[in-house]
Amino acid sequence: MSEMTNAVYLTYRRDIAAIPARAVWHALRAAEIDVFMDLDSVLDESTRGLISAQIAARPYCLLIATHGSLERCVESGDWLRFQLEQAQSAQAQIIVLHPSEFEFAQAAKMLGSLLAGAITFQVTYESIPTDVTRLRLAHLKLRPARPAPECDRRRKAAVGR
Repeated sequence: MSEMTNAVYLTYRRDIAAIPARAVWHALRAAEIDVFMDLDSVLDESTRGLISAQIAARPYCLLIATHGSLERCVESGDWLRFQLEQAQSAQAQIIVLHPSEFEFAQAAKMLGSLLAGAITFQVTYESIPTDVTRLRLAHLKLRPARPAPECDRRRKAAVGR
């Protein structure tokens, strides 16, 4: 029987949603969920490979959506768009975490198929730990594990020596 996981790739627009993203990251870690959040990579070929592998290894992609955070996703070279495209390609379930004032219907219309099949989940930034518990119980179900990225396998092998 294969291993099961509810591991998460957490993505966000750095200049707009860094603070709520870190709060979600901490709440997920406190709930013992394996979460990868890219903090400061610059988009280049080596980073693309790392990010693609991390997304492919996780069944869930959580997108922190705030006012203005998705507007640049209409540009083909946008970093956040790249991550969402990779999540779609890997068949990761995209879950959009957003405050009540965020207009998902408008974002979905603007981005078309990029958010097709995404689940929306309203959060209140003042109660992120409670909201992450609701998220975990409602949507972050265990799924069959995916192969770990090569960089993770090498790191685990080095630690195990």
